[in-house]
Amino acid sequence: MFSAPDNNEYGAQFYGAAAISRFLWDGNQGTGDWLGEGCGKCFKVTGSSNTGPNPGGQETTLVLKGTNICPTGICNENGKAHFDIAAPGFDVLEYSWSNTCEELEPDELEGFQACGRWMIDSQEWEENCDCSKFNSPVLRAGCENFYSMKWDNAAVTYEEVVCPQEIASLPCWEENGNGYPQEGIPETCMDPHGDPNVMLSFPGQPPPSTPTPPTTPTSPTTPTVPPPSPSGLEPITCPDGYESARWVR
Repeated sequence: MFSAPDNNEYGAQFYGAAAISRFLWDGNQGTGDWLGEGCGKCFKVTGSSNTGPNPGGQETTLVLKGTNICPTGICNENGKAHFDIAAPGFDVLEYSWSNTCEELEPDELEGFQACGRWMIDSQEWEENCDCSKFNSPVLRAGCENFYSMKWDNAAVTYEEVVCPQEIASLPCWEENGNGYPQEGIPETCMDPHGDPNVMLSFPGQPPPSTPTPPTTPTSPTTPTVPPPSPSGLEPITCPDGYESARWVR
């Protein structure tokens, strides 16, 4: 959720990403949850505020890129179009299946939890949301941009469009042989203007090796004990038809 360039061809105020419903993913054909037809497509989405100081009177247009699927039952789309917009701070944890924010950016935990209960625990739009709790100006802006629209599951109109240059590619995908980076996630995967040399810990990645001080060589007749396997790895539950893999030495 970042500000779109001035005078862009779609008249959009913001560009962003969203998990899309199965209707947009593959036309309700049940082709699977990986790289559906709608993955990577962009949509011009327009809606009006339905809460806040001017409910029903503030119209906003976004261009959203469908980057993954929103599970049926979670989105409650009933076979129709639905956009689950990626907005920092607004993740409702009980419905989030793969939240790794706390592990990737523990210093931003307070921000990630800042607006998750907005319009849930209270119907007062000024309560339960404080984007200033983010330290990162990028995350704070994304939170504030979404909050400014005052959309609380608002109805929208949409149409498929050609992706703007700013969100045309999937960052880090092609650069890693059409796969996820396995040696850490470059900062540019989340911030197009970030430092490509900054690496973040990848969930499930083996612990980094640390140099050990030199030791006195052992006698050839002394048996050696193989190093233990890395510990601390969380159990992995794979979907049907897939097998788990573990990093071993």
